[in-house]
Amino acid sequence: MSYNKNFDTIGLISLNDWYVIDFPLKNYDENGNEIESAASTSFLSGNTGEIAYSSDGTPSRGMASIDVTLPINYEVDTNMLEKHLCQNCLNKVAASLEYRKSNSERKETIPLCIVDFKTLDIYSLQDYWRSYFVRDYYVEMDFDNNMVRTEVFYLPERQ
Repeated sequence: MSYNKNFDTIGLISLNDWYVIDFPLKNYDENGNEIESAASTSFLSGNTGEIAYSSDGTPSRGMASIDVTLPINYEVDTNMLEKHLCQNCLNKVAASLEYRKSNSERKETIPLCIVDFKTLDIYSLQDYWRSYFVRDYYVEMDFDNNMVRTEVFYLPERQ
């Protein structure tokens, strides 16, 4: 997270292994300075041992997406969270993982969150949400079995 704090963007965090994936919405140099450049597209995929993911983005258009494939019966590792987070951070994570379900639903909490690198605030990535704003970023989510697709658009206010 200390690396990502240099950037004015958002990302996705896997809470069970604390793996951070940034949405490639802006181009930065190694010092964290934004680079205004011509059109480019990036693509990245990987497997953390916990999740498989792919991300793509076109910074010149201000759009990016991350697809995450979760293992079957993937649950929050509360021991790992309690071991690595202070109480204040643990409270924030717990609030973002709060899950609304009716008595007949058998859904589990998805151990993923959106993180704002500038403020370090986290946002829920549970399937009762479909979209929301994080500062100038519009986040849209789609859920299908063990797949979570998140699309983000950089939409600053017009001056």
